[in-house]
Amino acid sequence: PSSINMTFLLLSSSIAALAQPPPPDIATAVYLTDYPAAKCLDGSPYAFYLRQAPSGGANATKWVFHLQGGGWCDDEDACVGRTSNYLGTSKTWLTNYTNTSDLSNVDCDNKGCGALMLNDPAINPLAHDWNAVFLRYCDGMSFASNRSAPYKVSPQSKAAGQTLWFRGLENLHGSFKHLTEHYSLGDATTVLLNGASAGGLATYIHADTMKDLVHGANTGAGQPPATVIALPDSGFWPDDVNERFSVMFRSWFALQDNVTDGLPKNCKWAQTNLTRCLFPQYWADEIETRLFPLQSLYDPLQAIMSKIDPNIHGDWLLDNINRTILSTKSAEGLPNGGFLYSCSRHCGGELLTIDGDTVPRAMAAFMAQHPAQVAWVDHKPFPCTSCCNDPKYPPSSPQSPKPVVEQ
Repeated sequence: PSSINMTFLLLSSSIAALAQPPPPDIATAVYLTDYPAAKCLDGSPYAFYLRQAPSGGANATKWVFHLQGGGWCDDEDACVGRTSNYLGTSKTWLTNYTNTSDLSNVDCDNKGCGALMLNDPAINPLAHDWNAVFLRYCDGMSFASNRSAPYKVSPQSKAAGQTLWFRGLENLHGSFKHLTEHYSLGDATTVLLNGASAGGLATYIHADTMKDLVHGANTGAGQPPATVIALPDSGFWPDDVNERFSVMFRSWFALQDNVTDGLPKNCKWAQTNLTRCLFPQYWADEIETRLFPLQSLYDPLQAIMSKIDPNIHGDWLLDNINRTILSTKSAEGLPNGGFLYSCSRHCGGELLTIDGDTVPRAMAAFMAQHPAQVAWVDHKPFPCTSCCNDPKYPPSSPQSPKPVVEQ
């Protein structure tokens, strides 16, 4: 179908969806008791949250994933500190959520962060009735840790003798395996892989791994390979001596013994400069999965740490995303796209409007067979308050308190 037809179908489905109640907004915790290698930092069992699509519905074979963010822990004390909150233990996690907007509890400026997870058809006409999977974040290392042996905290630490488990990659693999074996992921026809902040970095790092897991499930179910698109949100973290991420990322990678299993499937620097494989600027052009990054050009968590003019940093981000993503194609030869904005926002930009579209509507157009547009770019000088043109979501609810995040 043409992009015009796709837009018509989207509007038609939106009108139809508004005429009937949305699917139950209940996301239930699914613990990986059959996959004991999956653990949080404190050794508690890993779980993800699942809201299933209506049984027999038109979109029952469509899935959207959201990888939670929440910074990183790059030394023993920081990782131990996480074991007392939701970023390091599952002991405090709820059995279910009755409002999926509450799942987006990373440090976002708008609870519309992860808007493709929301079951509100007015806000999310594309995926409100899809299967929605919220992958909890509790390894402190963007799901990239994979240290097989438990880590004993050193005598010099305040928590000497405590045990830590770095099992992020096992958590990721176990979740997809469980969904395949118990929830028919192998029947998937469309899969969107979204993640914010540290989860945005994880989406870049693991896009091809997750796509391979989905396609492996398809093969096992005797189904054709699903369409898979990765939407990393606020995850293009720079390797820049002016910012702390250069040291921080290398520190957490060393803490889990520089295990390489959790690195990108393809990284040209793997043999010569391994730690560059932690920063998308060096290898995003090698990602096989089709990409659609969501990124503020003036992300405050990057701008705060930078010692240069935000406009210069914004130009750097735009140039590097254009070089490694917007000017490249997926392994299937399809153009990559993106949603890049000048509102100073860390995550939660999905409800901003560029060229008349929010992210859910832009994604619907992007998925058309012959899209008329693949990149939505709003590049204005910093600061641009008028670029922050989205309503607060949900509009009638106060902002949730921001969680304690070790960064």
